[in-house]
Amino acid sequence: MFYSLMPEPADAPENPGTAFLTPTRAFPESATAVTMARDREGIAEMDLGLGRKVVIVTGAASGIGAAIARMLSDEGVGGLVLTDRDATGLHRIGQELSVASPVETVVADLSDSLAPSAIASAATSSFGRIDGLVNAAGLTTRGSFETGTAEIWDSLFA
Repeated sequence: MFYSLMPEPADAPENPGTAFLTPTRAFPESATAVTMARDREGIAEMDLGLGRKVVIVTGAASGIGAAIARMLSDEGVGGLVLTDRDATGLHRIGQELSVASPVETVVADLSDSLAPSAIASAATSSFGRIDGLVNAAGLTTRGSFETGTAEIWDSLFA
């Protein structure tokens, strides 16, 4: 069944594990169901169904990439392949997350055309497959219409 999150009913039991979901229609078998439940503090939690998945996260050393890698680790993924060009930051996040999840780190610059195949090879060598990709790598180089150069443009879209 496909479930949608509905407001908590007024007569809901005082059970912190109760999910307040209502079935709405058939859910395709090929899709992963997302479930919601309340923890002991009453905070809604999601189970993304990623328990045995192997996921690559680019830009994993900091920012959004690191936050997503932490969330995936908390979900209990089967394997994380973390990549970034910042070797120090990548090592730090890899060490942090390896306590909860199997982690492979690959220092790579995605502007290098050989980087994606090296990352994919590391994933398949370590975990045998790739189930998902989070492309969170990004640059913050800036240039205005007047000061921008072809090199800046190329680096942003490499």
